[in-house]
Amino acid sequence: MHFPNFANVWTPVAFTSEFVGDGPLGVVVAATKVVIFRSGGRLAALLDRCPHRGVLLSLGRVREGCLECPFHGWRFDADGACAHVPWNPDAKRDPLGATNVPVRELGGLLWIYTRVGPDAPYEPSLPDELLRQGVRLSGQAFTWTAHWTRAVENMLDDAHLPFVHPKTIGRSPKPKRDSRMDHQVETYPWGGPGPRRSTASCRGNRPSSGGPTRCSCVSRCPASCSPSTSRLSP
Repeated sequence: MHFPNFANVWTPVAFTSEFVGDGPLGVVVAATKVVIFRSGGRLAALLDRCPHRGVLLSLGRVREGCLECPFHGWRFDADGACAHVPWNPDAKRDPLGATNVPVRELGGLLWIYTRVGPDAPYEPSLPDELLRQGVRLSGQAFTWTAHWTRAVENMLDDAHLPFVHPKTIGRSPKPKRDSRMDHQVETYPWGGPGPRRSTASCRGNRPSSGGPTRCSCVSRCPASCSPSTSRLSP
């Protein structure tokens, strides 16, 4: 099974600036290895596994517009079709292809659709800010000794902020004994209304009637981070 618990969504996997030359560039998404390369100027992505002996294709090189396996030199084009088998000019290459994955280059990011096959049912949805001329992206990468679902869960969890981050993003509001936080979950077939930065805002409200304080929160996660998004609202 490919992309377990994370299938059928567009997700950014790297900055375009990380993709120097024709590649190949190996990435891992939800325990599934993918290799990205350029074939005659065309961006391509395959499962990072040679169908011959299972070697990582990302360890190979691009030659004559094809990705060459580092073990026996089999070559694969942008569609994953086997283009060459060394030492065997009579090889029946049709069933020897690698598995391709939809890939796009948009907004300074490389995106893949987490399903094998040549096409995706829809295109990535990007914020207008990422598509403006002159916009430059920067970012940081961290390695966490945790399953990726824990990272997603953390991004959607506003309730821990005043306890774990009291001096930074958890400074306000401070929970009181009668405070209440309501949760509303919105599920979409594609993961969410569109990729956007994770944001959270909270404010404490004490109704004029003297009722309990309510924390009104909105938390949005990029469509790429999970098959559903969670929104906290009054």
